[in-house]
Amino acid sequence: MFHLYMSLFVALLFVVLTPGVLLRLPPGGSKLTVAITHGVVFALVFHLTHKMVMDYLYGESFKPKVPQTSGFFAPKVAQTK
Repeated sequence: MFHLYMSLFVALLFVVLTPGVLLRLPPGGSKLTVAITHGVVFALVFHLTHKMVMDYLYGESFKPKVPQTSGFFAPKVAQTK
């Protein structure tokens, strides 16, 4: 499924975090160092914000509605003797 607004968010985030637009990290670094640093900053900001943005844009309909019935986080069932 294609999410137009999420794609626009990623594009805007990329433009804002492009070196020299909002800031340049590290100041005086080589082109490669600056590119790697801004790539890491982009990945970190995206990781910390993408779920919040998806929930804001698409609401609860984005979350899966399948209950978890087995696995590590499944509720424990009392055993009868």
